[in-house]
Amino acid sequence: MKKLLIIIFCFINIPSIAQKRNNIWYFGDKIGINFNVNPPQILNDAQLTYVEGGTVLSDASGKLLFYSNGSTILNNKQTVVKNGSGLLGDLSSTNNAILVPMPDNDTLFYLFTVGAADRPNSGLRYNVINKNSDNGNGEVLQKNIQLLTNCYEKIAITHHCNGVDFWLVVQEFNSNKYYTYLLTKTGINTTPVISTGAVTIDKFQSNAIGILKFSIDGKKIAAAHSYENNLVELSNFDNTTGVIFNSIFFKPAPVTTQIPYAGVYSVEFSPDANLLYVSNNAETDGDGQLFQFDITSQNAVTIFNSKQLISSSPGSFSAGLQIATDGKIYHCVSNSNYLAAVTNPNNYGQSCGYNVQGIFLGNDGSSKLKLGLPTLVQSYFDPTLVSYTIQSNNRLCTNKTALFAINTTLGIDSLSWDFGDNNFSTIPNPSHTYLNAGLYNVVMKAYSTRCGVVKQDISTLKVFIANDNNLLDDNAGICDTSNAKLTPTQLISGADYLWSTGETTPEINVKTAGKYWLNFANNNCTLTADTINVFIKQKPIVNLGKDTSVCKTKPIVLSAFFYNNATYSWSTGEKTNQIKINNPGVYSVSVTQDCTVTDTINVIDGDCKFFIPNAFTPNGNNLNDAFGPANTFIPKNYQFKIFNRWGSIIFETKNSTEKWDGNFKGKPVPMGSYFWKISYTTLLGISKNEQGMVTLIR
Repeated sequence: MKKLLIIIFCFINIPSIAQKRNNIWYFGDKIGINFNVNPPQILNDAQLTYVEGGTVLSDASGKLLFYSNGSTILNNKQTVVKNGSGLLGDLSSTNNAILVPMPDNDTLFYLFTVGAADRPNSGLRYNVINKNSDNGNGEVLQKNIQLLTNCYEKIAITHHCNGVDFWLVVQEFNSNKYYTYLLTKTGINTTPVISTGAVTIDKFQSNAIGILKFSIDGKKIAAAHSYENNLVELSNFDNTTGVIFNSIFFKPAPVTTQIPYAGVYSVEFSPDANLLYVSNNAETDGDGQLFQFDITSQNAVTIFNSKQLISSSPGSFSAGLQIATDGKIYHCVSNSNYLAAVTNPNNYGQSCGYNVQGIFLGNDGSSKLKLGLPTLVQSYFDPTLVSYTIQSNNRLCTNKTALFAINTTLGIDSLSWDFGDNNFSTIPNPSHTYLNAGLYNVVMKAYSTRCGVVKQDISTLKVFIANDNNLLDDNAGICDTSNAKLTPTQLISGADYLWSTGETTPEINVKTAGKYWLNFANNNCTLTADTINVFIKQKPIVNLGKDTSVCKTKPIVLSAFFYNNATYSWSTGEKTNQIKINNPGVYSVSVTQDCTVTDTINVIDGDCKFFIPNAFTPNGNNLNDAFGPANTFIPKNYQFKIFNRWGSIIFETKNSTEKWDGNFKGKPVPMGSYFWKISYTTLLGISKNEQGMVTLIR
């Protein structure tokens, strides 16, 4: 038998904070973008329209989970989650909704919503969604639960410094207060941390408009306050305590006395959090700009003096800003078929590489593009918020040398490798050669410090080494093409198989003879295709003949053809090639000579030969005391009569088992000869009439 060479990856980690949670976007009038591929791909499956705010969340691998425009929530099947309509995040709210998973939970998710400032239901609310409810379609279990009655159209979420829990921040309207709520695996803490900001926004309801945004490291937060205020408030954030502090504000552009007037609308931090991008509008319906500010000084005057005009869009509204997985900041500009992009957002001034044609949205993009881009958990873009896992090079499974690496070295204090063969390493990217074939358990331990606590990530990798490249035997004979199974010489759980039939299961059923190949690839270890020749084995011929009958007094023989080195198994339990039977029933035999063949025969009661004696002695000695058919006799329509010498009936019955005892009306009849007559129908339907004389002897 050939050996199967394979490498198996089994990751056993602390739940990781994956960078792919924000890889699917939906916004505007049913616009979708997939950042799982490069360049990003336009999606045409969106079912919701966003006016301003909206949110979307993917799983750790970048697969869509849910998205919402604040009013309705949909799942990855593009259907409304059960109880997922009638949510109270207004379509015209700047940040009307944000999705986040419950910490340490793969099933429950929170959707926070904020209503519009100038409409009813303007407060902060939350909804709890169970992903697995309703047959995996999802269900809103708790709906529109209010946390704060009155707040701006702003909401932002970042991770706690422990990398597991989340902080949610809103601003109270007609106040300078920030409210910060902690979300843990036990749920949302309804008692907020309250911080004091630099400004109070009140009066005109539209003053509540504007984006609230965290830097990706969660240490800074900025709020855009539109209309009459036209300012940006910039603060530091303590992601251990939830406190907002050191707040300042600056006005990116002069305030006009003309109303309506939009002013600043959106903000976004550069990945390194040294620069802040601000969208601004001289008019409500257009004349937009994109500014850049150096915020490293945390001084309002210095920040204002660092202002750079990055782009100007006369007649078009400068709206949403959002960083993406590819490291670019995307800019929503009305009346365009493109989503603009800042390609190098860490660079100061024009070297940031503003591209008005960042992503083509289609020829109808200008009609689909609205004001907002999705509201996301910014810290999912933080490359330091990851659990550390093993990566290995792509190689042939027969190559005994493997290259290992850690997915990132950011934030690591120390690490160690155990290759499973009493060899060790402490470098990030070790190479190791295994001397012998076998299954090895590679263990990598990485240590990092968060919130003053040392975190240990353990990742394991199972490596199977063998000496050959074979997956299948050379030949395989099959007996029954309707149920013939091909199986690799060794089955490995979790392996990726590809057969020449296109099937990807470890085992396949084949219906015809011929050559079949199997290829194996499991993560980054591969084997070349191996081939097996499938032929049809010769089956033994088994034929018990046509269905027949048997008479109990005359057994018959059932016979299967005799084969050398064959085994026989009858339904009676006998193991010979033939058996003798005298009872009706269904009989079967299985003959095995490499292949097994079974045949069955139905044996019924037969027409036994009729036999009746010519004398009897009813003397009570239990020997020949009664007269009638002497053998097993199973007729139909049976009549048996006995007559005296004058032709009178002295005995009569329709029961084939009943016999004459030599009496008439309970008294013995004299010795002598008596005439008898029997009529009946055989089991085969033949009518018979039998008659004769019997001598009664006493």
